[in-house]
Amino acid sequence: MKLSLNRKPPSKNISRRIVTLLGLALVPGIFSGCQLFQRSEAWDTIMHSQIPGRGDQAGNRTYAGELRHLLNEKRIENKLVTFRYSVGTRSGPIVVQRSAVIYRDPTTPTYPWWLMDNFRSAPTWLPNEPLENQVAFAERLRFVEIVSTAKARPAELERKFRRLHGTSFDPESALDRRKMAALENGED
Repeated sequence: MKLSLNRKPPSKNISRRIVTLLGLALVPGIFSGCQLFQRSEAWDTIMHSQIPGRGDQAGNRTYAGELRHLLNEKRIENKLVTFRYSVGTRSGPIVVQRSAVIYRDPTTPTYPWWLMDNFRSAPTWLPNEPLENQVAFAERLRFVEIVSTAKARPAELERKFRRLHGTSFDPESALDRRKMAALENGED
């Protein structure tokens, strides 16, 4: 039997492996929005949704609208945010417009806001900041311009709209949007 003098003591190799394994065990918790250990209804709704258009720039608005609809059905506070930003290319800057859903998770009261769009595998935590800063944080940009924000309407307003007008609210209809704005302002 030959002994090697260049071999490290086994205790160092074992401790190094343990540190590596612990580090790898923490990585999913860090990159999964800290929801690995505490899941909520909002998290489960988003993670188990089967909405087409993942990774498709053309289907970005549709994906966000469908996700918002799912969250509204579960009565989870959310808003659909459309934003734009500039990207420098060789041929000059181009403007990119995208949509995402920002939702409130009641199981994390200290840090309640999360963002999800069709380019993410899991929701991204957002700091308690103004909307522009939240979106810029999630997109890792210095500046974003908010184009529009659509908050979820209370169910009572939806029912009142249906009772007064005989149809459900269609956000694509300019007439329905005017009628809903009148309801929100207390005009019947």
